[in-house]
Amino acid sequence: MMVNIDWRDPTTYGRLVVDSVCSPLEDAARGMGQAPNSVQDTALQFLWHYFEMETHERSPTMSVTPSAAEEFHALVQRAMMLINRDAIKSLPVRTHTEFIVRQALLSYKDGESASPVAITGYDHDQGLVRLSYCVPRPSSSERFSVDGERVHGTYAKFRSCNFFRRTLFYERIVWLPAAKGRSIEAVIEGQITPITVLSQASARRSQSRDEGMKSLLDDARIVYPPFRNVVKALPFSVRGAMAMVVRWLARTAIVRRRFANAWVFVDGEEEADDNAEHLYRWVFRSHPEINSWFLMERSSHDWERLRREGFRLMPKGILRNLLILNSDHILSSHANLVHGALDPELYGDLMCFRFTYLTHGVHDKDRSHWLNKQPFDRMLATTPMEYEAVASDGSPYVFCDREVRRTGLPRHDNLLRLASQLRPEEVNWIVIMPTWRSRLAKIAAAGLTSTSYAEIEKSEYVQSWGSLLKNKRLQDFARSYGKRLVFMPHPGAVSFLAAFGIPADISIITKKDMRIQDVFARACALITDYSTVAFELAYLRRPIIYYQFDAERFFHHDHGLREGYFSYPRDGFGPVVTKESDVVMELGHVLANRCLPESKYLQRIDSALVDCDGGACERVFNSVVDICIPRA
Repeated sequence: MMVNIDWRDPTTYGRLVVDSVCSPLEDAARGMGQAPNSVQDTALQFLWHYFEMETHERSPTMSVTPSAAEEFHALVQRAMMLINRDAIKSLPVRTHTEFIVRQALLSYKDGESASPVAITGYDHDQGLVRLSYCVPRPSSSERFSVDGERVHGTYAKFRSCNFFRRTLFYERIVWLPAAKGRSIEAVIEGQITPITVLSQASARRSQSRDEGMKSLLDDARIVYPPFRNVVKALPFSVRGAMAMVVRWLARTAIVRRRFANAWVFVDGEEEADDNAEHLYRWVFRSHPEINSWFLMERSSHDWERLRREGFRLMPKGILRNLLILNSDHILSSHANLVHGALDPELYGDLMCFRFTYLTHGVHDKDRSHWLNKQPFDRMLATTPMEYEAVASDGSPYVFCDREVRRTGLPRHDNLLRLASQLRPEEVNWIVIMPTWRSRLAKIAAAGLTSTSYAEIEKSEYVQSWGSLLKNKRLQDFARSYGKRLVFMPHPGAVSFLAAFGIPADISIITKKDMRIQDVFARACALITDYSTVAFELAYLRRPIIYYQFDAERFFHHDHGLREGYFSYPRDGFGPVVTKESDVVMELGHVLANRCLPESKYLQRIDSALVDCDGGACERVFNSVVDICIPRA
């Protein structure tokens, strides 16, 4: 059922649910005892749309207020009184997302029982199978057997499943040793529970107790093969013909000799200087036996620099495709490259690499709705709080200590080295570096016109930061203490620099002008808003000021990000202010204190960034090697 809903309208979570769900059910049930199946099905389809939308990253449903969310939950509960449990259970489920959405609906109907068990993954190298089931609380009685022998989870966690500002239930995730097993049995809360194999494809099999589940693990190995996707047939087109040629070349001896067992590193097509670059450099020097390559476009401003250094660079083209199809590992600072920028529908059965998400920075916000759908094998964490927020019980992420390792970021090794090479008088930049806003990015993406430029120019973002940059007291403070004011705009804001009205004595530096780590090394203080660059300066024990004039709108409207474990007032590495005058005042305190963090902020930094030893690259390398070690 196609539903056109304005998710930002408060009545969407009240009157619309009454008119579209509750009233039709109640009218149909009046005089009949219960609503006909067709009315129940229509109501479920309507509600399904709400819960499915809530699983998306930057979902507009994030705008729901606490009071509207409470009203919505009450209305769903009211509707569920007139919907049969069997009607919900009969909803088709093929994917993990559908499995969770159906359980969300069931949680209003039957909050005390566990769901059936689903097989949601299989690791051929480690010999582990992943099981998932849902329970109302983060505890359960469970017993598993493989081929009649009891087995215990190698890794396990309880994941909180949150919808519309409420935890509805918990997903239990267990990785069991099953390397040579064929049958598997689950006993949850004393009851033998049916097991279903779920996948992103339509392949699905469910076996009950009577069938003995003799080949369920064989099914799991087929549904979750040791490659990225099953290629059924190539399209009859130029694209399909090209794929056929690439697939043939990838298997030739000369190509395999050149690219066999490759480790492929990538930051971005147009820029490097992130975790992949710094890890590549360490691996290339410390482990020359590794067949290392770095992906980069020739048009990048970093190409010539890396070429002179001896990086084995690979631009886009057929050779890159052949490299990826013969690689053992892809290591990227961006999670959206899990398929190596190749189409798994064309090449999936040749994509046997492991993917390591090096991360673009510390995850201090809730990105679970996006990352949970990325099939990577390893994710890095930097701080103990970040690790716990992703891998521990009660977190909204599907990952546990199997996937997540607290290693620190490779780029921090280089940042520490750069900072140590500078004389104290060279560390004299006050860096102003706010993040961008997705609302403004959408306006810019629609096309730069006089109207769109004027809208961005008049935005609170440009007006607030522009006013700070023009603040006379700010400039006087910097001048009197011999500091240099540096504005480093987000790449999305570079096209609109004129709108800020930046004074001539403030330096504007972009990533094309100077390597970002050199900027951080020279910074004696940072003024930012919500950007994780604060962790870079905290790593160097430099003072930070958070200017957050739009906090409520940032998380629920302007940027579409969900607040995570990190509370800026409680956990931040510096004062949080909402007024321009307070930014200037706090900067005065920082400068008067010789650009040293206050003791309470230094304690927070020391608790968060505990591995400042220059050994992150080695820890990351060891964690990547560890991916393929058998666990069963």
